[in-house]
Amino acid sequence: MDPRPARVVLLTPQGRRLDHAIVAELAACERLIIVCGHYEGFDERVREHLADDEISIGDYVLSGGEPAAIVLTDAVARYQPGVLGSEQSLEEESHAQGLLEYPQYTRPPEYRGLVVPGVLLSGHHADVAAWRRRQSIERTARRRPDLLARATLTPEERRWAEEATAAVPVGVARVRRIVLMTDNIDRDAAFYATLLATDGARTAPGQHEFALGPTTLSLLDGRIAGLPRSGVGHDRGPEPSRTPIVFSVPDLKAAHARALTAGCSWLDDRIRRQPTGLPLGGPADAGERGFAARDPSGNALVFVEER
Repeated sequence: MDPRPARVVLLTPQGRRLDHAIVAELAACERLIIVCGHYEGFDERVREHLADDEISIGDYVLSGGEPAAIVLTDAVARYQPGVLGSEQSLEEESHAQGLLEYPQYTRPPEYRGLVVPGVLLSGHHADVAAWRRRQSIERTARRRPDLLARATLTPEERRWAEEATAAVPVGVARVRRIVLMTDNIDRDAAFYATLLATDGARTAPGQHEFALGPTTLSLLDGRIAGLPRSGVGHDRGPEPSRTPIVFSVPDLKAAHARALTAGCSWLDDRIRRQPTGLPLGGPADAGERGFAARDPSGNALVFVEER
């Protein structure tokens, strides 16, 4: 039997949520014993008398603790000598400094008109390091602003973060709410909950809202709101919007999969790169990747790549 003292870690949803600091803490232990349960978990006496620590890898349900044990083992193993080719990798990767990692590029420097940022080809190591640092800060500010509270930033770097999240300068009008008409609030609320991966909230009998950063997407049921109907005999619901709402997303494939699951009334069969503009009349930069769709009420939507 190994005589070295062991720290017994119980994997449970009730434990401390795993993060970079906890991984580093566990990696410093001489020996770890990971206890993972299955289905209903553990006898309470295991928790009270055998475990030294309780760890959770996130707020979701697994059939057993084995996948969680693999996650924890892999994260801790990276700190052991010889596992990584360079110890510097530990400090440069996401979360090591409380920030998300900067964008990565490889060869060739240009591919189908897509080019690597010039600073990375300059050969000036200080400029490259400064660019990467700013990119990490700006990306974290936009995608994980909660991480910035724990990051060590200079006043100038704080300003970078503020500039990255500022929609428009102070004193200029901001877009607060976008309203989409629907002829079935329950159906369309469920549709957008799946499409946007957030439930939103029913703020009135005929209104459901989704907070999307500084802008709110508001679904308004024309039947309940008493708005005039369109069509011969007034037997149709509100006229759908023909001008698309353009969403930017970090993962187009995931967004397209959600759109397929949500049940669009029409959906682009694939993600495509637009030479001049997106379909349905949506403005886009040349070369922007995205796809178009229509919600169940027929409103036009376009999804483009966030970057």
